[in-house]
Amino acid sequence: MKTTAGIPLKKILDKKMKDPAFRLHFNESKALSVLCAAVSHARQARGLTQAALAKACDTTQSVIARLENGNNGRMPSLELLGRVAKALKLSLVVGFDQPKAA
Repeated sequence: MKTTAGIPLKKILDKKMKDPAFRLHFNESKALSVLCAAVSHARQARGLTQAALAKACDTTQSVIARLENGNNGRMPSLELLGRVAKALKLSLVVGFDQPKAA
């Protein structure tokens, strides 16, 4: 069986990150992924099911499932995030980050 040498993902990503549009999309996607994982982790740490969290947030289990799975690439509303934070006894923090000088 013939094998081919591939290009390491890091090398490709380093090259792509030089494109401002790609970097913006990548960072937005990463932020959404981190947010969704944090909701799932906090819910599980408190021993709640998606249905129980949904009830506490006055929404549906499917909304919580979509949120935890990336919300189809869309950022959830601040209103929903506020209700989720309150139900999980967390503080919702929203702000701006100053880019570091190159």
